[in-house]
Amino acid sequence: MGAEVRSPPGNGPYCFRIHGQIYHRIAPLYSNERFKPGYGQLYIFDASEANSRRLENNPSCLSSVMEKLDALLRTINPYAKSYLQMHQLIQSNPTVNVKMIFMEHPDLDMRR
Repeated sequence: MGAEVRSPPGNGPYCFRIHGQIYHRIAPLYSNERFKPGYGQLYIFDASEANSRRLENNPSCLSSVMEKLDALLRTINPYAKSYLQMHQLIQSNPTVNVKMIFMEHPDLDMRR
């Protein structure tokens, strides 16, 4: 996660104040020696390979549960679909420069 963090004035219990926009940093779309495939990157693999990778990181989980979760997320998760679209776009045109930005409408913020 990234944000401009400012310490509040005065003394007291630890807390922090965030100023401006909050953003989430993700790993590159494709893994390399430094980044093992994980999270959103796994949606560009076929489901069986993605589940194998998840089980490597979570050996105590049941394979059948991982398969069901993967199928569910591939169906309903808009981020999973976005990762797959980016992968397909790059595969069809390797010279294209792609960037993914998710923006929510400010009126959808339920904290108010």
